[in-house]
Amino acid sequence: ERSVWMLWSRSVNRNIRLPRTPAKQIYPTLNSGATDLQCQPHTYNGRSVNLIVENSEYVKYYTYLDEDFSTIPELRKLNWLITDLELNKVEDPRLLRDPVVIDGVSLTEILQKTKMQFIWAVLSGYTQKSIEDPEDLTYADGNPNFWTGSPKPQAEGAQIEIVCWDSTCTLFINVGEKLSEKLKELYPDIKYLDRENESRG
Repeated sequence: ERSVWMLWSRSVNRNIRLPRTPAKQIYPTLNSGATDLQCQPHTYNGRSVNLIVENSEYVKYYTYLDEDFSTIPELRKLNWLITDLELNKVEDPRLLRDPVVIDGVSLTEILQKTKMQFIWAVLSGYTQKSIEDPEDLTYADGNPNFWTGSPKPQAEGAQIEIVCWDSTCTLFINVGEKLSEKLKELYPDIKYLDRENESRG
């Protein structure tokens, strides 16, 4: 189902699509203390846990991440590479580019200040403080790999990947045990993505 409509979904209701800066840029050291975080992937039957929030009774509008970052400290402790970015509005100049590299505390402050929806985005979380813009762009729009098997983070070295999919669902790829528990508290009906992919056939 998704493979049919994901190819044309961007032809309507265009939002704010940001220009991409040159690849292979080395970003300066960030000040988030991310190296103190232990991000070992939680295992489920020998595999990393991938989760999806969709058709939830606990979500009115999807892909708003302010509550996720404000209530889950594990997200604030990471540094973030944000790519394939399309927003419903942009008020902070730090998000006026693609990709964006920002520490979790600063991103949380932006999200708390401005009610902002990520229409499309890939947020790759890192423990290290220096992030290199990947040569191969991580992307959400038109990416079929989320909907088969057991997806992995696209960016090399990323501990976790959050995917905002066309403002209709949010994917959490390769989440750690503590983060998995926090997400289940925030979204009690969150689903295992791998199981959903199996059931979709």
